[in-house]
Order: sequence, then C-alpha cells, then structure tokens
Amino acid sequence: MKKICFIVAAVLLLSGCRGEKSEIPSIVIDTSNNTQVCLSEIAEKIDRVELEVTDKSLIREVRYVEILNNHFFIHHGVLDEVLMFDVNGRFIKQVGRIGRGPGEYTDVLKIAVDMDRQELFLNTQQGIIIFDDAGEHVKSVKDGIPYLPASIFVHNKQLLSVNRSVDGISREITVFLTTHNTSNWNLMDSVFVTSYHGLSFAPFHLSQSNQSTFLYYKDFWNIKAGKKSDVDTLYVLENHKLRPYLTTHFIGKKRSIGSIAMSDNYGIITHAISVQDPDAEYPRSVYSQYYFNVHTMKGRNSKNGFIDDFNGNQDVLITPIPNTDKFYYYVENNEYSSDLKTTPNPTLYIGTFRK
Repeated sequence: MKKICFIVAAVLLLSGCRGEKSEIPSIVIDTSNNTQVCLSEIAEKIDRVELEVTDKSLIREVRYVEILNNHFFIHHGVLDEVLMFDVNGRFIKQVGRIGRGPGEYTDVLKIAVDMDRQELFLNTQQGIIIFDDAGEHVKSVKDGIPYLPASIFVHNKQLLSVNRSVDGISREITVFLTTHNTSNWNLMDSVFVTSYHGLSFAPFHLSQSNQSTFLYYKDFWNIKAGKKSDVDTLYVLENHKLRPYLTTHFIGKKRSIGSIAMSDNYGIITHAISVQDPDAEYPRSVYSQYYFNVHTMKGRNSKNGFIDDFNGNQDVLITPIPNTDKFYYYVENNEYSSDLKTTPNPTLYIGTFRK
C-alpha cells in the first residue's frame, strides 16, 4: 500500500512539474519555411528619412537608434560616436566628443533613453554619460555601477544594466542584472544571471514590452559543455527576479538566435545560419526574422528578413525602438569614397507597428 501511495505521489509530482513547464509559451520556428512576410502585415506606415550629409555627420553602419523629443539619436560606426538629427533628417549636432574629458568618450557600447527625465544615456568605457534632450552634457556616472555594462535600458527612472565581472586567474565570467535609481544612483538590486568561462563577447539583450523588462542571453552552460541545445529562453524581470517568459526552438536546419527584442505588441526574433561564401575567406551569416504577437504568441517566420512593400519590396531586418511603438532599419550606400566626405549617408526608415 505504501508503495502504491508513493507511485501515485510521484505521478502527481511529475504532472505538476509538467503543468508548470506548460505554462511557459513555446515558439516553434520552422526554418524550412521559404516564404517572406510583408512589413504591411505588422506595420501601419514607414517613413523615409534622408540623413543630411555634412563634414560632421558622416554615417556608416547604424548601430542603435533612439527617439527623444522628436529627435533621432544615432550611434554609428565611423568614429563610434552619437549624432543628433531632427525628424526630417537635418543634422543638428554631435552628442559629446571623442576624448577623455567631461562629456567625452572613447567607445560607445550602447545608448538608451530615459523618457521620464527626457535624457539620453551613453554606455561608454568611461562609465554612463548622460545628456539632455538637446544633446547637452548633464553628468557622468561611474561610481556605484559594478563593472562595465554590456547592455543598458532605462525605465521608470531606473537604469537596468547587464554587468560582467572577470576573474583574472580562472577567467570565470559572472553576470549580474543590476537596477539603479537614476535620481541618486544608488544600486537598488542585483540579480545573478549566469557564470561561465571564456565566451566574453556573447550577447545580452535587454528590451521592454507593456511595462515589463526582458533579458535574452545564450545558454552558456550548454555551450561550454558542447551541447547542441535546440531551446532558447527569454526571461522577464518580476519582483527583482528573472522568470522564464517563453522558449523557442527550431524545426529544420538549426539556427542561432542573435537577439529577441520586445515591443508593446510584437516580439522580433533575429536568427542566422552560417553560409560558406566561395568568394570570401570566412563563412557569412544569413539572417532571418520571426515575429510574434505578444498577446497571442502567434507569428510567422520571414526568410532573409521582411519584404518592405511600402518602399520597393526590398528585404530588410527591423529593430524595435525602445519605449515607442516604432522600429527602424536602414539602407547603406555602397559607393564609399576613400575619405567618406563625398559618401551619401544611409537612408533611415522609421516604421510604426500595428496595434
């Protein structure tokens, strides 16, 4: 009789565990799907912004775009600087300067916007540098921020950052998600994320949807162990803890997820496969995007990105803009001059998600 009760209890326990797992939505991405999705399926409109070309506003490789008070702040890769444009693409100014003085930086890792305080945050090698909505330096903060943030996000007057510390002897990397009060810059909380060895450049992505903060990162333990896990997890921050929000896995040829970016109504999963290019020394990555509705968790995979049926049916990869209902992509001009002075800037496209 005791044996029977034990078996029943074990079955109930396993059923409960399975029930808890089933509560986490799972997204299946079929990589054999050779179709593409038109942007009009998720976008209401797309605005074309021609970025003005001057000696001080030469852009190549747009890395991040933020919108604040009807201005675009663009972090790009020519001089690793941040430039400010109006909504019509007219160049206004460079935000800060390259250097090591107040309001200066040598390397920008990420930019973020505080919508409540109307401020722009630059995550740099010199710490967090803050500018107002006119691009003027407000303050620089380094004390109290543990290590160099890999990613930052600002919401409800709080700075969230993914911070990594490296043990110089063991080379073990420990990752934390930290929360700061941006009024007095006190560290409010620190959540342990993961610990691993050697993969110091692996990506961490913070994003926001419906007042929630999300974190995506690779499963480093499986990578370290050489396991080919087909499951990726997106986490949501709740009550100062990370909780699995959804899992994804692929059907068909295995892909690698580069990022999962959330917006108020849609999630965008960017994934890639390595393809050997006969004309290149190294393989190249071919990207696709899967979108899903955050309310229904239903979506579709779009091979090689979306088709922009608003502007000539070109293939594009889109990126949601935090704290807005918008996304962006850009089209690079390939006719570069040696000094970049006669090179047209990329064309920036700003889309608005459907409700």
